[in-house]
Amino acid sequence: MRIEVEKSSGRSKCRNRTCKKLPEYINSSGRIKNGSTCISIRMESAAGFNTSYYCRDCIEEIHLTLKAKLNPIYWNFE
Repeated sequence: MRIEVEKSSGRSKCRNRTCKKLPEYINSSGRIKNGSTCISIRMESAAGFNTSYYCRDCIEEIHLTLKAKLNPIYWNFE
């Protein structure tokens, strides 16, 4: 897995299912605005690579979700 913070090219759509599609980050065609901050998450599978992009508004939501899920306090699997 590779996660990168980058500037949008204006061609990618935000793949967050709960994206609010705020006009500050998403243009009228539904794509992440050119030059705005976004993250790309690239995953490898048996079929190849898949890259998903997320707009600036969704970065905070994703960060909070990952932080909660990856908290070692909750790793009690014994």
